[in-house]
Amino acid sequence: MKGTKPHRAAALEALEEAGVEGAIGSKPLGQFPYDKREKTRSTTIEVTVYPLHVKKQKPRWREDHERRRRWFSAEVAASKVDEPELSELMVALAKRDRCVGFPFKA
Repeated sequence: MKGTKPHRAAALEALEEAGVEGAIGSKPLGQFPYDKREKTRSTTIEVTVYPLHVKKQKPRWREDHERRRRWFSAEVAASKVDEPELSELMVALAKRDRCVGFPFKA
């Protein structure tokens, strides 16, 4: 998303991938490495995580045919992701802000 501030790009990704909108923080919570798998190869990228206070859930969204949105407690959501660094960020955010849950692609 060339020309878009990173936190705004993250908010757009949340809308496209989970159908959620809300207030996005401009300060990153942290980063983690992610192996992005494409048709013929895999590339490790560094993902920057921003906090999003979800205020609206759309019943239909761009990638709803690929994903199912479900809400979990932070601890359960953290146990379902494959990236240990992301799991740590989720738990730390929940402890810091007393979050009730995270959207998770099941």
